[in-house]
Amino acid sequence: MCGKDSVAFWRIDPMNKNANESSSDDADLLIDLSVLVDALGGDTAQVHKYVLLFLESTKEGLAEIDVALNLSDIESIAVVGHRIKSAALTVGALRFADLCLTLEQLRKSKDIEKAKKIIASMHLMLASIEEQIEASPR
Repeated sequence: MCGKDSVAFWRIDPMNKNANESSSDDADLLIDLSVLVDALGGDTAQVHKYVLLFLESTKEGLAEIDVALNLSDIESIAVVGHRIKSAALTVGALRFADLCLTLEQLRKSKDIEKAKKIIASMHLMLASIEEQIEASPR
């Protein structure tokens, strides 16, 4: 990954959805690895390990969500959304965590159409996060 002083702040470029550029507007922050770097005391090997675990567990979680979506099982979607939200918060994928929270809150409204849109956004965002992680210096 990157050292503590060169931590990547990955942002989504509205034109290409995956530019690795910083801006002063935190609203477009895709992943802020400083959250994890700080938690791990700057140990870049550990940061890399946990980021890879995040990607793996989140992909598995999204696969579970897809199965639940095909069954229109909002309760299961909400439960898995809650679980992967924690992992997203840990690595600093705050926008992804917000999508997880929104998905989790659908337990009340049972809005399957909204769930479909959120899940589609989650897949796209996770793909962008993964691209940026793979392109980052180690």
